[in-house]
Amino acid sequence: MANSDVRNMFDSISLSVISFLENHAGIQDVHFEERKGVLPDEIVRWEKQHHPFVLPDDFKAFLQISDGLMLRWKINLLAQQPPIPLGTMHLNQLQQVKQISIEEFVQDVEGVEKDSTRTERNMRPVAFCIDHLCADGRLALLYRSGHTDPQVWFQGLSCMWSFLSASFTDYFRLMIMHLGMPRWQYAFTTVGLDPVSEQWIRFLSPERLAIDMSHRLRKATEEAEVDIPIPRAKRFEKLTAPFHSRSSSVGSEADTKSSNASEKQNRQTFSRHSRPSTAKPKISKRRTISLSEEGKTTPRPSSAPSARAATPPIPGLAGSTPLEKSRLSTVGGVRKT
Repeated sequence: MANSDVRNMFDSISLSVISFLENHAGIQDVHFEERKGVLPDEIVRWEKQHHPFVLPDDFKAFLQISDGLMLRWKINLLAQQPPIPLGTMHLNQLQQVKQISIEEFVQDVEGVEKDSTRTERNMRPVAFCIDHLCADGRLALLYRSGHTDPQVWFQGLSCMWSFLSASFTDYFRLMIMHLGMPRWQYAFTTVGLDPVSEQWIRFLSPERLAIDMSHRLRKATEEAEVDIPIPRAKRFEKLTAPFHSRSSSVGSEADTKSSNASEKQNRQTFSRHSRPSTAKPKISKRRTISLSEEGKTTPRPSSAPSARAATPPIPGLAGSTPLEKSRLSTVGGVRKT
């Protein structure tokens, strides 16, 4: 295959990224390194050398078009200064796809949520580097669920592995949309993009930056909802929910009987209290007798003070009541007649 055919084929599968960079007013010196594709025998030889691991089919198809990828471009920052190297889209050649050591596989939070597979029992993750020029990290095909269908993961400077894509094709599209700008892989980590990379992506690919920012905002909202502290009582109910659900089936009949009995008792109590009473009200017979001027008695409450208790005795019997006459007729305990 001729070199011009490789360039045209790559430009067609990469959404005309080469044409976009060459026609951009601020970008100069777009350099695409054209490489011949590998033979199928070379791929078979690689898989025998790294048995039992098998390369994904989409990566094999790309290697047969071009053995790796190298696309560089520069940005014209100042008119009086030479252009500055900025973007690089790079993929290793087949012979450079080598296994890298993983001492401890520490998975990022986003990788835990996005990854749909799980590591098989008694199998440690195995990674093969596909971009040794990756800035501030390592990019690899990661085998976790078997010896086929690897995923693309990125290990940043924090030594944590972050999930990027489920296939090589998805990663290739992400690389094209980010135009190969430095450290664009950090958009898919908990650390996020640094301010310089974010500004360059906003200038050259604002649509992709909007997608990345909305994704991070959605993840931050979900993490904030998860991190709300649960009260101790609610936490206890949440922990004991499985045991309650297990025992509910056993005592469901007894609970039904007890609930029916309590409902019947409540209904009887309500009807008893709501029925109108026919009993006559009890009237207290305790009364205090006070004397009127005509000698008649009228019932008065016991708490009312007596008006005549504070008046001095009248000297004489004229105009006095029978009780006063009785009091005045008694002197020193002897009754006068």
